Amino acid sequence: MSLNYLYKRKNTYYFRLRIPKDLKHVIPATEIKKSLKSNTIHKAKSLAKVIACQIEESFLLLRSQVLSHEQQIEVVGRLLCIGSRKAGWVSHPPV
Repeated sequence: MSLNYLYKRKNTYYFRLRIPKDLKHVIPATEIKKSLKSNTIHKAKSLAKVIACQIEESFLLLRSQVLSHEQQIEVVGRLLCIGSRKAGWVSHPPV
């Protein structure tokens, strides 16, 4: 996994991934950000791998063009929940 997903602010690691250009018309955000609530690089890498896999799987589904409009909305909602403070990232696996 690329370390481009990780950044550190103060003493905490964060996950950040920009929305690809080809999906910007579907996803109403420019990036997905999530605090990993970790101050160790090893734990942050492990958590970031899980999040990155969930996001990449969702991107593949959206690009596949086999989802109905309602299913696309659900996948996008789950993507946006990953970066939300209201929802935990492990409680929203990709479709």
